[in-house]
Amino acid sequence: MGKRTKKKKSKDKTLPRPPDPSAARSTLRAYREHQRYRKEVRVLQQSEDLIIPVSRFQKVVRDISADIVSENATTAKAVKSYFSDTTKTDESDQIRWTKDALLCLQEASEEFMSTLLGGGYLCTLHRGAITLTLKDLNLYIRCRYHPNGNINGQVKPY
Repeated sequence: MGKRTKKKKSKDKTLPRPPDPSAARSTLRAYREHQRYRKEVRVLQQSEDLIIPVSRFQKVVRDISADIVSENATTAKAVKSYFSDTTKTDESDQIRWTKDALLCLQEASEEFMSTLLGGGYLCTLHRGAITLTLKDLNLYIRCRYHPNGNINGQVKPY
């Protein structure tokens, strides 16, 4: 048997490429952004404050209730004019809200929206994506509020 000789390593001295500095910066920027979002979520989860400003929410509720009243008033005028000759317009038919009722409505709507978005995001993660889409929200609504796939408004209890 012959002697075993060690193979000599080639002395090709190619230096490794230095990492791209812009890639490192973008990775660091994405990491920092992600940390900032996580911190914001943590702060919002721990706070007991309302997310939507109270004055803006109250304005939206009052606008919607005024629209409902005006739609009902035009319908009532048409019915009254059909059955009688005199139509009396009563502009004082407005929905009046107490502060407690508006606050209760705001808390309930924020709770509903956070539950809806959280469940929709679970559907997003289930399909292996990151971005929440309308398709995910529709799937969550169908699973959560229509257990038998019944979309005609008759929700059966579990």
